[in-house]
Amino acid sequence: MAAEKRAILTGQLAILCFAISLFFTFVDISTGYNESFLLYILLTLFDVLTYLLNWFEYHTLAKIVLIIGANSIIFTAYEAEGLATGSFAFFISSIVASFAIFGYENRSKALFLSIFSVIVFLVSTAFEFSWVEKAEFSPEDERVYFVANFSIALVTSILMILFLIKLNHITEERLINTTEELKKNKLRFELAIRGSSVGIWDWDTENDDLFLSPLLIS
Repeated sequence: MAAEKRAILTGQLAILCFAISLFFTFVDISTGYNESFLLYILLTLFDVLTYLLNWFEYHTLAKIVLIIGANSIIFTAYEAEGLATGSFAFFISSIVASFAIFGYENRSKALFLSIFSVIVFLVSTAFEFSWVEKAEFSPEDERVYFVANFSIALVTSILMILFLIKLNHITEERLINTTEELKKNKLRFELAIRGSSVGIWDWDTENDDLFLSPLLIS
């Protein structure tokens, strides 16, 4: 069940990334900045590839493509825009996404991709790459992009954290229900044995442990 929900989340995140690219396309048009359209096209291609891989049940590959693709786009945007527009906030969303879509079962992959996001952020902060054209914004446009980037990254991260909390709650609830059911079954079994006046024994061959019921011993 958890694996299915994480697969669904992967597809939803791919759709969300596509919606974000559309949103920023309109923002760029409104501000007159047209240098990122190729970036949005690449993000859309990553989203489509992720969705198709997920659809054909290549779930692990789809998750890896989503995270690496997103980091590549965030890196390029951050390198072009710098700190002023707040595009770096999406690195946090990428880290949260890694743990949300891989989960505890695949925590090594989630940790690896999270470290990858951190390294990409540090590299893009410490170095400037000449092949990335630097964007020039007015102070007003910088505020618009900062609010947009920070707000979307924050909302996306919160939604993924809520997903993790809900998934944990469902798992915990099922564990409690299973424990209660086992207790009831144990009680029914004990009542049935007592009522039938039959002793039972069980030998655990793996641990070489022999169980004898009190009635059988007596």
